Amino acid sequence: MKIKTSELVAPNFSDLLRSVMEHEEREFCLVGGRGSTKSSFISLCIILLVVMNPKVNALVCRKYSNTLRESVFEQLQWAINKLGLERYFKCL
Repeated sequence: MKIKTSELVAPNFSDLLRSVMEHEEREFCLVGGRGSTKSSFISLCIILLVVMNPKVNALVCRKYSNTLRESVFEQLQWAINKLGLERYFKCL
């Protein structure tokens, strides 16, 4: 299956996506307000990196744990679904 990341990632993140996938940097700082697609971009990157590197795990933290499921967890599920990878992940 071929996935066009240009259809999933906002144009302002296309250069950053290349940089992430090519491991050019170790840390990234994204700025922007609500609706800037930061969360969508990051969730896609996390899932793509995990799939492309089978020996890799991901840990996502949030300052307030009581909103973890409604924010980070659901965003990662969204990315898995957008990438068509549901059969490879078990989300509990």
